[in-house]
Amino acid sequence: MHHFFQDRKIYIKAIFIIIFITFFISIFLSTSFPEQTYSFKSANCSFIPGLENKNTLFALDKEISNNIKIKIAPSSFRLYVDGKYTPIYKENRYVKEFQLPSGANELLIVSQGYISKKFYKSEIRKNFIEDKLEKRDSLLKKISEINAGNQPKSVLFSKDGKLIFTALLDDEGVDVISIDEMKKIKTLTPPEKFAKKKGFVELLIIESLNELWVSQMTTGYLHIFNLSDLTYATSISTKGIYPKVLIKSRDESKVYVSNWLSKDISIIDTKTKKLIEKFSVADVPRGMAISPDEKYLYICLFEGKGVIQKINLKTKEVQTLNNIPKGAKRHIVLDAEKSLFYISDMYRASIFLLKYPEDKIIKEIKVAPNLNTIALSYDKKYLYISSRGPNNPETYLLKGPEYGKVFILDTESLKLVDYIWGRNQPTGLDVSVDGRIVAFSDFLDNNIEIYQNIKY
Repeated sequence: MHHFFQDRKIYIKAIFIIIFITFFISIFLSTSFPEQTYSFKSANCSFIPGLENKNTLFALDKEISNNIKIKIAPSSFRLYVDGKYTPIYKENRYVKEFQLPSGANELLIVSQGYISKKFYKSEIRKNFIEDKLEKRDSLLKKISEINAGNQPKSVLFSKDGKLIFTALLDDEGVDVISIDEMKKIKTLTPPEKFAKKKGFVELLIIESLNELWVSQMTTGYLHIFNLSDLTYATSISTKGIYPKVLIKSRDESKVYVSNWLSKDISIIDTKTKKLIEKFSVADVPRGMAISPDEKYLYICLFEGKGVIQKINLKTKEVQTLNNIPKGAKRHIVLDAEKSLFYISDMYRASIFLLKYPEDKIIKEIKVAPNLNTIALSYDKKYLYISSRGPNNPETYLLKGPEYGKVFILDTESLKLVDYIWGRNQPTGLDVSVDGRIVAFSDFLDNNIEIYQNIKY
């Protein structure tokens, strides 16, 4: 028994010695980090292995006062200043800090699987760097980024693919971007009494009349512009409150408008420009789509139960699809050949697949927080999905902690096959008729991003 207790004491002492040695080794490692250098031969440099997951806390050098905050997507990256590895001495998950030495000029951001990006000291504003890297192997390759007016809410290609329109929620109309020139060429504005109230939301093209329609939630009106010369034509009252989404019948004789606050749907005659009728729905409506046989209008309810309602377009009978989980249904698009609806749910971070006419849920696909717009490619091979990313804790109208993304869903395998980073709140989204070009808006950056799908 005596030997048992003696051996136990020796064992306990050994454990304490090991803990003591480990503690001093960790102190040594945290204060001595070998200097790493990097060659600036190319901005498209390769990743340095073994550095991607180190999160060391470094002591503050009081002789250097240039403390720079940096927010990069992806959040895992390495920083080099004038060719030397530069540690991040303070960080949270998204926004990090580092010390910029006096006289430093070039900064290089490196992350595995991404094209590295170079910055210069002269480009830093208010001691803050905010940017993103492009993936090396992606279906989408960046073409350009173009400044837009305030809060670009939606994006729409012209049918010939030469123009991009974007409705401005906090500005006076619709910006027009030329694909050939890769710049904004005009802003379409209705009469001043409308324009000054801002609040432009969603867009629609009536091909048979060569017209562009835009909803304005702050006035309850729709505004129409001639596509032939990009001039203002007329305005129509929806008799609803806060009109948002616009869709058209197959023959383009009618436009359906979802009115957010009055919780109803307006039907407009496209030729006479008159309100035909208006009917109520159970709660706040947003996205809409017409069934392949044009018998029903499917409506996304964003609030309340957050499900789907279908309206018999002949009898106006309303049916609620209770087999769909509650959430915040935002957008819905139809693949008519498959009789299949794709539905985005902001609350559940999901895409639902709904089969017509059975109204059966085929699948729920988890994607990412705060899904917004969805768009099918012309050949229906891909579904593009914008996610604005996590919200700012105070309000979604402030920049969140992380950039949003645009995802690509393969509609055959029903797998997410790719994504790219957007900036602050990717929202509006559209695909050109030939499937080659994808454009989306960064709502809080007043920015339009344009990419090419390399498969087309």
